Amino acid sequence: MSRPLLLASLMVAASACALDSDEHADTLLVPASVELHWNDAFNAVDDGLGAVVPVDIMVYDSASGEPRSDVSVQVRAPLGVAALTEGELVRLPPEWCVDCLLFWDAYRDHYYAMLVDPSDAVRTELQTDDEGLARVFLVVDSLDVEGGSFGSASVLVATEAADASIRLVPR
Repeated sequence: MSRPLLLASLMVAASACALDSDEHADTLLVPASVELHWNDAFNAVDDGLGAVVPVDIMVYDSASGEPRSDVSVQVRAPLGVAALTEGELVRLPPEWCVDCLLFWDAYRDHYYAMLVDPSDAVRTELQTDDEGLARVFLVVDSLDVEGGSFGSASVLVATEAADASIRLVPR
């Protein structure tokens, strides 16, 4: 075999290996930032008042663009924010649940029953569905104050192969 032909075949084999290694790399699609209607009245800790932010997370194959089902997604929320699943947060009239931990979404004027302690929900694990989607509800109870104004908060989202963050920005 001639030297140029050997080099060409090695290059083709190497590129095929590179394609195989990246073939199933996950890519996360999350909003880079979410604006929150926020003011002093919402910012007391554990007062049951704040904002509920539903966020859809998509995981897809970076090579083919196809959605990835049954992928484990971890969501890690900062202090003052809980990350809940659909089964952990239920919208209902407040009179229906006397013994529940209630949270009022002041922006949308809805009450939610939290079926878990929000302090235990700083790290949540989700699974993507057949469409590569997973939904998390970010329950924002309080935000840090920086220099006399509210600071933003970052929520981390990760799979085994990728990570991203969602910035909650008060306005």
